[in-house]
Amino acid sequence: MISNLQRGIASSLREQLHHRGYFFTDLHVPSQRWFTDLYALFERLLEELDRDSGASSRFNKLCIDFSQNQKEKWNCIPFGIKDRTTRQDKHEKIYFQWSFEFGEELRKHDLHLPSIEAIHQKFQVLNDLIQACAQSNMTDLFPTTFQPQTPTFPIVFKMVKYLPRGNRWATNPHCDKSILSWVLDSNDDKCTFLVAPHSLNIQLSHLQNPMNWLPDSQVQSKPAVAFPGLMAEGYEPPLLASPHAVLPVSANKVRYSCIAFLIQPNIGTFDEMTDVPYHNDLKMEVTN
Repeated sequence: MISNLQRGIASSLREQLHHRGYFFTDLHVPSQRWFTDLYALFERLLEELDRDSGASSRFNKLCIDFSQNQKEKWNCIPFGIKDRTTRQDKHEKIYFQWSFEFGEELRKHDLHLPSIEAIHQKFQVLNDLIQACAQSNMTDLFPTTFQPQTPTFPIVFKMVKYLPRGNRWATNPHCDKSILSWVLDSNDDKCTFLVAPHSLNIQLSHLQNPMNWLPDSQVQSKPAVAFPGLMAEGYEPPLLASPHAVLPVSANKVRYSCIAFLIQPNIGTFDEMTDVPYHNDLKMEVTN
């Protein structure tokens, strides 16, 4: 039996997605300072891999083996570190993708990388939190049809290091391949993440900052910014994916962010195109 309160919550979240393209989670994620420590561990891991070629080779092999062995369950998501700074067709960024199962696999092997265990412990904290968000958000958005099939949700975390690249946007307008995505943090002084309701013909001016998302203090917790991805269209009633983008990284500054994705497992490679057609009414340089 669905209560009137449940219907009101679902309607409210859906109305927010219709008008803004996103909603804020009731549960709060850790502070920017907590995430700053996570980003420092990411940098430490990159340094350790650069310094120890043997450990780097073993780490990369473990990432490839896990991704290939689990490719159907995780829809060919590549786990581990991906360096896009050497590709001219991509934005200059390095990212690390993790799931709880991937972290446990890494822990089985002695890689002599001290940062791995610390990163794993940090992500375990986030995993517990986003598992609770996923349960709440899916129940609220799909109260008549959502039935969790396992005790835990298939959640992928992505930690991104963006490098400055002139006036070009850090990420072009696109939609995620997730059911739901949560932007957990960025080290921005002012939010550079932009999002909009679903549209077949989006204009860049439609993309807006989630208002008052980042707290004034680095020690304050904050909600996550949540929005649907392409997989949400497969639920009843369906939700259309929210296009989003990231503004250019400030000169001489490295931008970090952390995102979580809830995916639908075992649906093949999921080759949906994520780029969103748009009209550049702001006359800004957006292309790769």
